[in-house]
Amino acid sequence: MTPSPLSGFLTYADQSGGYRIQYPRGWVYTRIGPGTEFADSGDNPTYEVQVLVPADLDTVDLGGADPSDPSTWTNFALTALAQRFRGAFAIMRGGPNAATFGRATWHAGSGRITSGTSSIRVDVYATVHTDKPYIISLLTADTSFASADTRYFAPMLRSFEFLPGVTAGPA
Repeated sequence: MTPSPLSGFLTYADQSGGYRIQYPRGWVYTRIGPGTEFADSGDNPTYEVQVLVPADLDTVDLGGADPSDPSTWTNFALTALAQRFRGAFAIMRGGPNAATFGRATWHAGSGRITSGTSSIRVDVYATVHTDKPYIISLLTADTSFASADTRYFAPMLRSFEFLPGVTAGPA
């Protein structure tokens, strides 16, 4: 049974990824790599939420880290951002360390992408459910993060749920 959307939100279900999430009405979603990106604009977004479900674990280099440990996937995502934004990305201290939503405990970490006088805050949450990693990234201007978290990010995370009867991992 699909839950009723939060006021002002729509529901998105990813059968292959095995999850459902609600996103603000007026936002767009785009399939990216192994997941989906939700944003307030398709052209020049101010707010973004990415839900990634790396399915082909044989192609992911975890440097010998335990793939069943959610912190491995948080570190994987933060390292990927550091490589993508060389010199402009830094891991932040004092951000979230963990959260519980979607009936799972998620490991968390934060970073900043800095360009000139502006910076984008990125919070990353990761968990492993039925032997499958899930990574959620929240992105917006550092100065807007608190209000974006209240209006968009926190309700989206609270709405996240794994689809019943979906089992992930190798077939």
